[in-house]
Amino acid sequence: MESETVSIRNTSSKNSFDSRILVVDDDTTCLSVVAAMLKKFKYEVVTVKHPNDALCTLRIKGGAFDLVVSDVHMPDMNGLELQKVIAQEFNLPVVLMSADNEEGVVLKGLQNGAAFFILKPVSADDLRDLWQFASMNYKKNKVVIEEETSASEFFDVSESSVHDEDGNIKKDSSRRNSPRKEGSCDEKRGEISESSSQKRPKVVWTNALHNRFLEAIRSIGLESKSS
Repeated sequence: MESETVSIRNTSSKNSFDSRILVVDDDTTCLSVVAAMLKKFKYEVVTVKHPNDALCTLRIKGGAFDLVVSDVHMPDMNGLELQKVIAQEFNLPVVLMSADNEEGVVLKGLQNGAAFFILKPVSADDLRDLWQFASMNYKKNKVVIEEETSASEFFDVSESSVHDEDGNIKKDSSRRNSPRKEGSCDEKRGEISESSSQKRPKVVWTNALHNRFLEAIRSIGLESKSS
């Protein structure tokens, strides 16, 4: 496996998220040029020439990377196919690049979940702010963790009361010895509602959500045609 590694520590105040990027391109010249420009912006870079080498590198090094930049047209496996595997197996954002400026290729890449599409020849401005896509993926994972935490706290609160067949709240016998505060049911409901609203996580519109939205739109269109 041919690879070139450029390790540079990110010291820029703008790049608050230390980004480690894997670049994939079967064109050696383009691969070297992209790596040199990323080096200029203080990224940590690993380059490989083949998609299979990229997958091997990701499987061996695990969470060592924050972003993948891949060419579209490559032998054996193209960039669109590589992006799908990376999304399913590693949940990493992928930026595609290609000299093919056909609208269909660009749209297909973005609809499949690519974070961004760069037209070749690649310029320094195209690569300057790639750290934002890695940062977006980091924030998305953080939101998922916050949602799981909030959900577990909600179920802990809801288990403290039991409803009878008529929907009325009755005391839970398993919590007889726990201290209870005086007050009406309406006041308690208000306290729970206020507490849950304060812990509600922010929802970030991510590429994954956008792809699900597109799939839902396509599904609705197919159902309407069949009916």
